[in-house]
Amino acid sequence: DNINYDHSLNYDAMHDLMNFLPPGWRRLTPEERGGGDDGPARPPYLHEPTGDTSWRNPNLREILGMVDERRDDDAAKRNAGNSGRGGNNKNGTDRSRGVKKLRLMLQAGAPLGAVEQKAKIEGE
Repeated sequence: DNINYDHSLNYDAMHDLMNFLPPGWRRLTPEERGGGDDGPARPPYLHEPTGDTSWRNPNLREILGMVDERRDDDAAKRNAGNSGRGGNNKNGTDRSRGVKKLRLMLQAGAPLGAVEQKAKIEGE
């Protein structure tokens, strides 16, 4: 479950999502962001038509979706390999859904401590 390994498997697609922003979005230069003695820095992503800014890459959902999709594929392969052994392994797809649920909680603004506690309770 190394996220860097997941990214390396789809490097070109991941690279495009990280570096090529959707229409209307652009990455602010360090000079535009400010910070230092001028006060806190501005978020690095600007949606020019609306003036909205974001700390998160506008492609974040697609990036996380790629990682989750890869994780689901890996879990399906592991389950297919274990199906003839009669093992009592926890279903990888259920685990992946649990991880997705925890990510959604974080994206919705849930405190990190609450998400960690839920993960411990659910065994994720």
